Amino acid sequence: MLPNLDFNDNESLGYYTTFDKLFRNFILHKANDDQDLTIEVSFGYNEGNFEPSDIQVAAHEYLVTNGNQILETLVRYLKQHEEYFMEFYGNYIETWHEYTTRQGKKSRATYKYGFPAVKNAYQLINYFTISEIQISDEGADGMACISFIGSCTWEEEHGFGAVFHKSKLLLVGDKDHAYYASLDEIAKDALQKRIVHFFKLELLPDRKKRLSEESATVHVENPEAYTTLFDWLVQHKMIFGYRNTPVDLNTQEKIVLLTQIKRLTFNGQSLETIPSSIQLLKSLTLLSFSLNKIKTIPLEVCMLPSLRTLTIVHNPLERIPKQLSMLTNLEFLTIKNSGLQFLPEKIGTMHQLKLIDVSSNKLTALPSSFGELTQLTRLVLHNNSFTSFPEVLLGLPQLKNLNISLNQLTSLPESIHKIQSLT
Repeated sequence: MLPNLDFNDNESLGYYTTFDKLFRNFILHKANDDQDLTIEVSFGYNEGNFEPSDIQVAAHEYLVTNGNQILETLVRYLKQHEEYFMEFYGNYIETWHEYTTRQGKKSRATYKYGFPAVKNAYQLINYFTISEIQISDEGADGMACISFIGSCTWEEEHGFGAVFHKSKLLLVGDKDHAYYASLDEIAKDALQKRIVHFFKLELLPDRKKRLSEESATVHVENPEAYTTLFDWLVQHKMIFGYRNTPVDLNTQEKIVLLTQIKRLTFNGQSLETIPSSIQLLKSLTLLSFSLNKIKTIPLEVCMLPSLRTLTIVHNPLERIPKQLSMLTNLEFLTIKNSGLQFLPEKIGTMHQLKLIDVSSNKLTALPSSFGELTQLTRLVLHNNSFTSFPEVLLGLPQLKNLNISLNQLTSLPESIHKIQSLT
């Protein structure tokens, strides 16, 4: 029997429940008692009807009756492929950073990154949350699909999502993959074939075979540079298959693998330098080196043509190269807690930037070219040294979210109303 339903902010019918009511078997394995265990259950769009369809009601009844079985399927899948997830997202680390507030008080911030190694699959529930369960308007055999949506330590930016039909896991991905699963051809294909789709997953034997086939056409002038970079990435546990399962690859196969790497996350590894050969990673879209000891961003990072996300947190940066503006495809730039005093003068040429987070630095002004960032929607200047409002922001047409708290402002200009897109 359905509980009382109401429309949520997304105009979907739903109600609130708690983790322990749906997944009682997992409560004993939860180590975080202070975690919010509230879950919103919602029913996807149903052609304007004001009540769930029959297949949604059937799926809801199955969820309430078999919640433990559904969640167990998910954690067992994650445990089964833990080596891949560790490679792709990095090993789980939990570290802390001490800092002094403007009031002179000592404080500590804790950071949790990566995919964890656990002995029992049930323990994985401590590393991801389920904040929403969405029951789709599509399904099969008289029952709709069910999506779990939440956050996780290994994908902070895009969150976590999984799609089920009954207790069969169809798809694992980020939040968007789960939200739009009813419209996703991958999910439909998984439903028909009864197989799991992880949109990034490639099993080790499959990768070995593919690398062997693709290496036949590889010809480069500096194979030694690729080999050196490959060994460095292996040393820092960034190459799949070299953590628990050593596999021999020839030079050509290593080159193919390197040119196809898309994400690198070096968090909490005490790195002092990044090799110049990193510029060989032409497909790299995300680079993160937080909680390290890097003083200078190497010029070669500015030569990564596909880079979309650059994250640098808690590094003793002495400078940022002016060539950073060469990253014209960059969309998300985060440089936090790193002693930064200046941004590159030509940052305005990075026209694809949507988010800039330079909080907890020593900035006092923004470059004049900042006003050319026409796609910028979110700017975080929190905890810097601004004494006046940067009027260069007044011309940003897409800026919706601005955080300039904990600075030394005494007033705001009347012209701030010119940022009409602020929400």
